[in-house]
Amino acid sequence: MRSLSRRDALRVGVVSTAFVGAVAGDVLAADAASTATDDGWISVLDHGAVGDGRTDDTAAIQAALDAAGTTPGTGVLFPPGRVYKVSDQGVASGLSDVVLSGYGATLALSGAAASANGAKAVLRLTRCQRFRVLGLTIRDTDRT
Repeated sequence: MRSLSRRDALRVGVVSTAFVGAVAGDVLAADAASTATDDGWISVLDHGAVGDGRTDDTAAIQAALDAAGTTPGTGVLFPPGRVYKVSDQGVASGLSDVVLSGYGATLALSGAAASANGAKAVLRLTRCQRFRVLGLTIRDTDRT
Protein backbone atom coordinates (compact mmCIF):
# COMPACT_ATOMS: atom_id res chain seq x y z
CA MET A 1 0.00 0.00 0.00
CA ARG A 2 1.37 3.43 -0.99
CA SER A 3 1.96 5.80 1.92
CA LEU A 4 0.63 9.36 1.85
CA SER A 5 3.42 11.83 1.09
CA ARG A 6 3.50 15.28 2.66
CA ARG A 7 2.78 16.86 -0.74
CA ASP A 8 -0.27 14.63 -1.28
CA ALA A 9 -1.54 15.33 2.23
CA LEU A 10 -1.30 19.08 1.66
CA ARG A 11 -3.16 18.86 -1.63
CA VAL A 12 -5.88 16.71 -0.10
CA GLY A 13 -6.24 19.14 2.81
CA VAL A 14 -6.78 22.07 0.47
CA VAL A 15 -9.67 20.52 -1.45
CA SER A 16 -11.25 18.20 1.07
CA THR A 17 -13.44 18.16 4.09
CA ALA A 18 -12.42 19.27 7.57
CA PHE A 19 -11.58 15.65 8.43
CA VAL A 20 -9.01 15.25 5.69
CA GLY A 21 -7.82 18.81 6.36
CA ALA A 22 -7.07 17.75 9.92
CA VAL A 23 -4.91 14.92 8.57
CA ALA A 24 -2.94 17.49 6.55
CA GLY A 25 -2.53 19.53 9.73
CA ASP A 26 -1.10 16.49 11.49
CA VAL A 27 1.36 16.01 8.65
CA LEU A 28 2.38 19.69 8.91
CA ALA A 29 2.78 19.42 12.67
CA ALA A 30 5.18 16.53 12.20
CA ASP A 31 7.35 18.70 9.95
CA ALA A 32 7.09 22.13 11.62
CA ALA A 33 10.54 23.25 10.52
CA SER A 34 9.73 22.95 6.82
CA THR A 35 8.44 25.94 4.87
CA ALA A 36 7.21 23.89 1.87
CA THR A 37 7.34 26.64 -0.76
CA ASP A 38 8.23 24.09 -3.44
CA ASP A 39 4.84 22.42 -2.93
CA GLY A 40 2.75 25.44 -3.92
CA TRP A 41 2.80 27.01 -0.46
CA ILE A 42 4.22 30.40 0.42
CA SER A 43 5.44 30.26 4.01
CA VAL A 44 5.21 33.37 6.15
CA LEU A 45 8.56 32.26 7.64
CA ASP A 46 10.23 32.74 4.25
CA HIS A 47 9.04 36.35 4.31
CA GLY A 48 10.51 37.12 7.71
CA ALA A 49 7.86 36.03 10.21
CA VAL A 50 9.23 34.76 13.52
CA GLY A 51 6.10 33.36 15.20
CA ASP A 52 7.33 33.78 18.77
CA GLY A 53 4.30 35.79 19.95
CA ARG A 54 6.46 38.84 20.76
CA THR A 55 7.93 39.91 17.41
CA ASP A 56 5.55 41.85 15.15
CA ASP A 57 4.99 39.61 12.11
CA THR A 58 2.58 41.99 10.33
CA ALA A 59 4.96 42.99 7.50
CA ALA A 60 6.04 39.39 6.86
CA ILE A 61 2.44 38.18 6.66
CA GLN A 62 1.58 41.02 4.28
CA ALA A 63 4.60 40.12 2.13
CA ALA A 64 3.39 36.50 1.93
CA LEU A 65 -0.13 37.65 0.97
CA ASP A 66 1.38 39.92 -1.71
CA ALA A 67 3.47 37.01 -3.04
CA ALA A 68 0.32 34.88 -3.25
CA GLY A 69 -1.18 37.60 -5.43
CA THR A 70 1.63 37.25 -7.95
CA THR A 71 1.58 33.44 -8.02
CA PRO A 72 -1.94 32.16 -8.84
CA GLY A 73 -3.08 28.94 -7.20
CA THR A 74 -0.69 29.11 -4.26
CA GLY A 75 -1.49 28.96 -0.58
CA VAL A 76 -0.09 30.90 2.36
CA LEU A 77 1.28 28.61 5.05
CA PHE A 78 1.50 29.48 8.76
CA PRO A 79 3.71 26.67 10.14
CA PRO A 80 2.21 25.10 13.29
CA GLY A 81 3.23 25.53 16.90
CA ARG A 82 3.77 29.28 16.57
CA VAL A 83 2.00 32.48 17.56
CA TYR A 84 2.21 35.19 14.91
CA LYS A 85 1.76 38.65 16.40
CA VAL A 86 0.02 41.20 14.17
CA SER A 87 -0.37 44.88 15.03
CA ASP A 88 -2.26 45.94 11.92
CA GLN A 89 -4.61 44.29 9.50
CA GLY A 90 -3.31 42.39 6.53
CA VAL A 91 -4.91 43.15 3.18
CA ALA A 92 -5.60 40.50 0.57
CA SER A 93 -6.76 42.09 -2.65
CA GLY A 94 -7.79 40.47 -5.91
CA LEU A 95 -6.81 36.93 -4.88
CA SER A 96 -8.54 33.90 -6.35
CA ASP A 97 -8.35 30.28 -5.23
CA VAL A 98 -6.03 31.04 -2.31
CA VAL A 99 -5.92 29.13 0.95
CA LEU A 100 -4.45 30.31 4.24
CA SER A 101 -3.44 27.16 6.10
CA GLY A 102 -2.54 27.38 9.75
CA TYR A 103 -3.37 24.14 11.52
CA GLY A 104 -1.79 24.48 14.96
CA ALA A 105 -0.84 28.15 14.44
CA THR A 106 -2.31 31.31 16.01
CA LEU A 107 -2.62 34.90 14.80
CA ALA A 108 -2.63 37.22 17.81
CA LEU A 109 -3.90 40.74 17.22
CA SER A 110 -2.03 43.05 19.58
CA GLY A 111 -1.65 46.82 19.60
CA ALA A 112 -3.69 47.49 16.47
CA ALA A 113 -5.25 50.89 15.97
CA ALA A 114 -9.04 50.91 15.85
CA SER A 115 -10.64 51.22 12.42
CA ALA A 116 -13.11 53.96 11.49
CA ASN A 117 -16.01 52.10 13.12
CA GLY A 118 -14.00 51.29 16.27
CA ALA A 119 -13.33 47.65 15.43
CA LYS A 120 -9.98 45.97 14.99
CA ALA A 121 -9.29 43.55 12.18
CA VAL A 122 -6.67 40.92 11.39
CA LEU A 123 -7.37 40.51 7.68
CA ARG A 124 -9.31 42.56 5.14
CA LEU A 125 -10.37 40.88 1.90
CA THR A 126 -11.17 42.96 -1.17
CA ARG A 127 -12.14 41.55 -4.57
CA CYS A 128 -11.14 38.02 -3.49
CA GLN A 129 -12.82 34.90 -4.83
CA ARG A 130 -12.78 31.41 -3.37
CA PHE A 131 -10.53 32.48 -0.47
CA ARG A 132 -10.38 29.98 2.40
CA VAL A 133 -8.85 29.99 5.85
CA LEU A 134 -8.16 26.52 7.26
CA GLY A 135 -7.24 25.67 10.84
CA LEU A 136 -5.84 29.08 11.79
CA THR A 137 -6.73 30.32 15.28
CA ILE A 138 -7.25 34.08 15.51
CA ARG A 139 -7.05 35.73 18.91
CA ASP A 140 -7.65 39.37 19.84
CA THR A 141 -5.33 40.01 22.78
CA ASP A 142 -6.39 43.68 23.10
CA ARG A 143 -9.98 43.09 24.19
CA THR A 144 -10.84 42.49 27.79
